[in-house]
Amino acid sequence: MQRATLGKVENRASTRNCTVAISSQGQQCHGFPAADTCVDSLENKLVFVGNPGSGKTTAIESLSDVAPASIRMPAGGGQDAAGFTLDYTTARLDDGRALHVYGVPGEKHLDFVWSMICDGATGVLVLVNARDPQRLAFTTSMLDEFSRLAPGASFTVGVTGSDRAPGFTLNGFRNDLLAEGFRLPVVKVDAREPAQVRFLAKILLSGRSAGRPWPRA
Repeated sequence: MQRATLGKVENRASTRNCTVAISSQGQQCHGFPAADTCVDSLENKLVFVGNPGSGKTTAIESLSDVAPASIRMPAGGGQDAAGFTLDYTTARLDDGRALHVYGVPGEKHLDFVWSMICDGATGVLVLVNARDPQRLAFTTSMLDEFSRLAPGASFTVGVTGSDRAPGFTLNGFRNDLLAEGFRLPVVKVDAREPAQVRFLAKILLSGRSAGRPWPRA
């Protein structure tokens, strides 16, 4: 089994709680799985993906039972000088199931992170801001990419900020996705509300009720 760790990029990354060197020797930020952990072997592994402003990090914080670990990474290649953040946390649902939850950026030029994290994912939540004029293109792109990277996962779309998006309707957005070939749960969510985020996690874990958006030709 190929090991996918967070120690693939040689550079220096600061987090809210620590500053570490992320290197090929597998040095890790405290709170992430150990460098010798195969991340595709974790049970009930969920991946949250979203662009800035989608509420991804807030949703992970809402779901978490502990302080989430966030590691700041340089984008490299001269792109996005501000870098990006990877999030990780654990949580336990009311029925006792333990979750491992990863947050990854949705920017296409950071797609090298996706394959590293997505192996073995149980479910993928695509978070999209209803106020984003490119929300449909972003969502379909993420469903295409992540259904290829995580072929065994279930999928759900969480829509944030819909109360501040004039003219947006959930049914309309769901129908737009259906017209693009994606039949899956599309749910409004306030990322600040733990109960709502946990509901989305349960949809993903249910498998049978979550969508399976096969990549389009």
